[in-house]
Amino acid sequence: MIELGILLVAFVVVGALLGLIWAHFAPGRPLGYVVSKDAIIPDETESFIASDGRFALYTALAGAIFGAVAWSRRGTRGPLMVLALAVGGLVGALLTSVVGTAVGSGKATGAPNSVITMQLAVHAKPMLAFEAFAAVVVYTLAVLFNDHADLGRGDGESADDPDDPDDPDDSDDPDDPGTGFPPGYGADSGIDSGVESGVDSGADSAGETR
Repeated sequence: MIELGILLVAFVVVGALLGLIWAHFAPGRPLGYVVSKDAIIPDETESFIASDGRFALYTALAGAIFGAVAWSRRGTRGPLMVLALAVGGLVGALLTSVVGTAVGSGKATGAPNSVITMQLAVHAKPMLAFEAFAAVVVYTLAVLFNDHADLGRGDGESADDPDDPDDPDDSDDPDDPGTGFPPGYGADSGIDSGVESGVDSGADSAGETR
């Protein structure tokens, strides 16, 4: 749970930083004619598309990185991490929007029949979900390509780890009586047959002497 909390804090910090970056690199804000308090006519909309596109790019990239980093934390893999990524992504993107709008130049309204420089803002609201979506998608893809029933939440040791005391195929397992001989020591190596033939010939010689 501590790591999930740290993840959410990281989303908040990165979201605020992305807001500053977005405001700095966003294109110039268009002019707008204020018809009334709630109605402003922009002189062009290309800058809206450009600023929204950069917002989507920054937040989606951050979400993908968060998803990859979250998967690298073996002990917290599972549905709770997916929920944390979704919530953190939404909070982070919202904070990016708020900070970017706050530090960006421009106005949201003005006196009727006046011309203002419009405020930086996210106009396509579904883009606020891009960060969470990217984080969850990256994490889900990692889950789909994982072949462990527990998503690999163990200590990372493979089933053939020679130091694993629970490995039934481990000749050094303290619970395995074993044979005391190294791997490959047997009929296939020719060692057993040599020993057995030597013992048999010795027994035959002793019998003939008697």
